[in-house]
Amino acid sequence: MSNSATHIPKSSGWFVVGTLILLAAAAFAVMFMRQSQADLPAEDASRIEERVKVREELAASNQERLTTYAWIDKATGIVQIPIAQAMDLVVAERQDGEPTPAGPIVPVLPAPIPAAPTVQPSPVEAAGTAQSPDAESTTPSPNP
Repeated sequence: MSNSATHIPKSSGWFVVGTLILLAAAAFAVMFMRQSQADLPAEDASRIEERVKVREELAASNQERLTTYAWIDKATGIVQIPIAQAMDLVVAERQDGEPTPAGPIVPVLPAPIPAAPTVQPSPVEAAGTAQSPDAESTTPSPNP
């Protein structure tokens, strides 16, 4: 008599083995990542200060470009104005007029496939294929 309470199906064993393999692979990956991080050189204070300085200079330059007037191209009359003023001008321009309809939307169609060229026989070939009066006819002639 077999005891069904202690019977474990074979598929459960494979599940346990697979789970253990996955856990071992995850542990190996974590150890590998920790080791690769330990190999990286630590950033020194001078490099950090240099990067902070460059970022602050970039932020100041961007702020200046967004808040001042400047010539972009004197020959064509293009100027830079503060962004707040530019946004106000665009809003005022849009409020004064009627909305403009969008232009027609033209779908982009694939290029047509060119037709295969038809080969026409040259005059020499055409003359050679025409039946001459001497050639036998394929139609039966009446017997006399």
